[in-house]
Amino acid sequence: MSGPGVELPPSDPRLLILRHLRPPAFLLLCVGILNAFFCAVMAVALALHAHMPWEDPATGTRAAGATPTLPLIAILAFSAIWSALTIQGALNTMRLRGYGLAVVGAIGAMVPPAITCTVGLPIGIWMLVVLNRPGVKSAFNAK
Repeated sequence: MSGPGVELPPSDPRLLILRHLRPPAFLLLCVGILNAFFCAVMAVALALHAHMPWEDPATGTRAAGATPTLPLIAILAFSAIWSALTIQGALNTMRLRGYGLAVVGAIGAMVPPAITCTVGLPIGIWMLVVLNRPGVKSAFNAK
């Protein structure tokens, strides 16, 4: 079986489990990378003082009740951390290592501060369903 992750011989009983895990793990990896990309673009936009939708274009001042920059930076930092956990969880799933981090990665794709949570929600649910199948946890522990 080609692709990222561990290569198992055809006689290995974990091969069937890995075949079930790879599609949602790959999509989870894509969601994590996409979220990290959006976080980086937004951070660059904030650093360059790009015009934000809540600012008045004529004066450049923030409208009353608009989103302040500091909470936005905190949300971006939180989202970037979650995207890193999502990416690491997807990579661990493809390598059949770290069951706990694989679960955290699946949950991380579904967290609302993640910019890609609408895409990550069905993928994260799919990953959790596959991770909770019988024999999957033991495949992570087997060497």
